[in-house]
Amino acid sequence: MVFLISLMVFGKLLNQRTTEITEKLSEATLPTAAVIFRGMEINLMHGISKDMDISTMRDGLSPLNEDRSLDIIIHKYGARIDGLVYEVRSMDGSRLVERTPVSEYIDSEEEIHASLPIKDLIEEKREYMLSLILDLEDGEEITYYTRVIHDKDLPAYSYLSFAKNFSEATFDKYKASSIVSYLESNEYGDNSTFAHVDIHSSLQQVTWGDLKVKVPDYVDLKVCEMDGSFSTMVLNYRIREEGEEGRRLYNVKEYFRTRYTKDRMYLLDYKRDTDEIFNPESEGVFVNDKIMLGITGRNVDIVENADGGVVTFVANGSLYSYRNSDSRTVRVFSFLNPDDEDERDYFDNHGIRILNVDETGNIRFMVYGYMNRGRHEGEVGISVYFFNSALIQLEEELYIPYEKSWNMLKASLKKLSYSGAGNVLYIYLNRSVYRIDLMDLSEAAPIAQKLPYDSLVVSKSNRMAAWRGEDEKSIFCLDLYDGSIRMIEREGASCWPLGFMGEDLVYGVSEAEPAYTTYSGISFSPMYEILIEDSDGEVLKSYHQPGVLVNEIDIDKDGIVLHRISSGESLAILPDDRIESHNQDNMEKNAITVAVTPDRENVVEISVANRITSSAIRVVTPEEVLFQGERELSLPQSDLEQQLYYCYSYGNITDVFSRPGEAVSAAERSDGTVINGKQESIWTKGERAVSVTIKDMEEAKEIDMPSGPAENAISAALDSILRHEGASIKTAPLLTQGMTAVEILSTYIQDSDVLDLGGCSLSSVLYYVNQNNPVLVTMGPDDTLLIIGYDAQNVLVFNPKMGIVQKQGLNDSAALFAAQGNPFISYKKSPY
Repeated sequence: MVFLISLMVFGKLLNQRTTEITEKLSEATLPTAAVIFRGMEINLMHGISKDMDISTMRDGLSPLNEDRSLDIIIHKYGARIDGLVYEVRSMDGSRLVERTPVSEYIDSEEEIHASLPIKDLIEEKREYMLSLILDLEDGEEITYYTRVIHDKDLPAYSYLSFAKNFSEATFDKYKASSIVSYLESNEYGDNSTFAHVDIHSSLQQVTWGDLKVKVPDYVDLKVCEMDGSFSTMVLNYRIREEGEEGRRLYNVKEYFRTRYTKDRMYLLDYKRDTDEIFNPESEGVFVNDKIMLGITGRNVDIVENADGGVVTFVANGSLYSYRNSDSRTVRVFSFLNPDDEDERDYFDNHGIRILNVDETGNIRFMVYGYMNRGRHEGEVGISVYFFNSALIQLEEELYIPYEKSWNMLKASLKKLSYSGAGNVLYIYLNRSVYRIDLMDLSEAAPIAQKLPYDSLVVSKSNRMAAWRGEDEKSIFCLDLYDGSIRMIEREGASCWPLGFMGEDLVYGVSEAEPAYTTYSGISFSPMYEILIEDSDGEVLKSYHQPGVLVNEIDIDKDGIVLHRISSGESLAILPDDRIESHNQDNMEKNAITVAVTPDRENVVEISVANRITSSAIRVVTPEEVLFQGERELSLPQSDLEQQLYYCYSYGNITDVFSRPGEAVSAAERSDGTVINGKQESIWTKGERAVSVTIKDMEEAKEIDMPSGPAENAISAALDSILRHEGASIKTAPLLTQGMTAVEILSTYIQDSDVLDLGGCSLSSVLYYVNQNNPVLVTMGPDDTLLIIGYDAQNVLVFNPKMGIVQKQGLNDSAALFAAQGNPFISYKKSPY
């Protein structure tokens, strides 16, 4: 009896202690803000509770009213707001234009309406960063960011109303006739799934087929880019479908790229992605040996344990785990509240990466980006969690605050984030590879520092990483599973890490010093050997051919594509070659499959290893265990900023490059925009007039030639560019002294970003001609041209050596320049 009583008392105390040290994810508390433009609510903003690097907070673009005012609405969500202040800064954040308290506003129970009277200190047609700062009752300051522009000629309302009306018409079969002329329905459209439709899909597909979906209650319309001729916009909303199997919810993103003319609006591109919100407690989710994810994309992040008995997957920015032995499903982590539809919970500026699943089903994972709710609400950072499968408990092992945007953080962690054996985490952040002991945060230390973004290569699994050494000749290869590092070097040569095939490193070998210099003075080192080496350092394959150099490679699932040139003086472009891959994909016991349904078309499912007993399914949600001790780790910012170029597509960073030409090529493929480190746009898809001529260069006459036959054409071209920019400089002596064309233009064209655009298409570089900036084409020492104009059929070419202007066919010119590797150079002047 004493034993039983003691057991009861002990159990009661234990339960009481457990209650005290665990908690559920707290609800969202911060208000949201948005812009009201001519009656339309646009650019929904979520509050940031920490100081941020303003130069990285590139979000929606808000057009100002004609009187330069900006109308805003604040959705309070019960918060008490004691004051409002707004700041206007240059886009790089370095210059404060104004800081003004807002004394007049309408404060109701649920909302605040205010008009911000921007002072006459901003220039028209120039973007600025606006920060709206709320003082909450508890003394906390919350900041909201948007770009603003004052442009009286901007057809903003036409853009916004077009996207709004088009979207609404997709839910109404009668109104759908108004949008059919904008579609380009053809055989390229995929009409088998509602997960992704585009401008080539059928009208039936765009208008949701036979799905009984309801018009959304709220639409967040975000302006990504906008000028007098072109715009890109994204609509985010949530819709419901009432079907025989109950109610389903979907997150929808709708993408528009449009061109405005006085006569009509043109739809240049349209895409819509639909993501069914996974609810493990709904009927029909677990059927036979399938977990039904529904209408969603096939790129589902899924990881299983060694025997396949536990499968962990990410859906809608939430993490789930299914254990086959007892049909237990765990909602491991989610900002979504199944009992509520708070718009703040559905904000998707975060990601989840599954780091490790062990044999018992324990999970280590990372939540990174904007924290919608919980004790880090309103912050941008990295949380590393450990889920204890036996206790059904969640523990935060590490939190790293981050001072830049979610987009910047995503780009870094996309490079590297890994946790293998033991309790060690590896991440790439602030240009460094960090090793962090999760049991002792004081042991966090960088393995490599000041790494250029594109010098670090990582295998698909993130287990292997490699980078160039500080001597810029050797390679360091890191096995993140066991932490071992080995060095690769060749005497008298330079080694270049190029990527991985599976876990095998692909690298190239070139001369120790740059062996070639382009006609514009840019040095480069093509590789005379390509090698594939396993993690033990054994060479599996070597590619070397006499008289052949490899300029660059592409790695795909089937092997390596080698882009080759001939050695010697000509450097002629040779046909590509291939190295086939012999790696076999891992045979997983749980896999993503697609099923065809009568009404819902293709749906995505997880085929699990064993049959599911639907009646035994139980869904649990862990509470977080709170332990004493500091779990926050602040990592230093890089003390050496690298000039990087960010490829933005529909408001998100899709890739990062150190070479502007690569960024422009990527943006051309993704209908995007290229932004430099100062947050200045240096290229935008489609942003050019139909016909342009740089007048002062068209009217140029024959000029005095500098001495020296090797420099004649190039120096004459550079002289012409500098004269166009108002600088009377003779560049032949500068070239003789060893300065490159890029260095000369950077020196004498003030406040500009001079761009090596080698490899870009002719069509893409005409953007710079549209900006009144000539494009230098260096095909040889005596064969250098300047592109100074274009129309629908021709380019206008200035031969500075001969002092003549002539038209060349657009297609013929594209072929001619491509045969020489598209050796373009131009520049973009800073708007600030």
